[in-house]
Amino acid sequence: MLADLRQISVKTTTPFLQKYSFILPLISLTSMAAVYISKNKLIVGISGSIALLFMGYSFFKIQGSKNIDKKIKTTMWWLLVVCASIIAVMYFKLSGLMDEINGN
Repeated sequence: MLADLRQISVKTTTPFLQKYSFILPLISLTSMAAVYISKNKLIVGISGSIALLFMGYSFFKIQGSKNIDKKIKTTMWWLLVVCASIIAVMYFKLSGLMDEINGN
């Protein structure tokens, strides 16, 4: 009866991460590339933090999800090796050890 008087509409809001899901992998890959390519300490620090944040978030979301296959969850442990690599490169570049190794 109420629908005859006024149209009933339901407002649905999509979560931020779901709404912009196409751009998040691009940000993650770009920040990872910036860590390995850039020599600027500020860029390495910011982009490394962003890459680690995205990877850590996705790792814990995937491990905690009941809708994801066990094989994929097992494969995701390799992400920790990538995170360790990013941390090592950030350490060497931010501490200046990379410059000493390269002879600069």
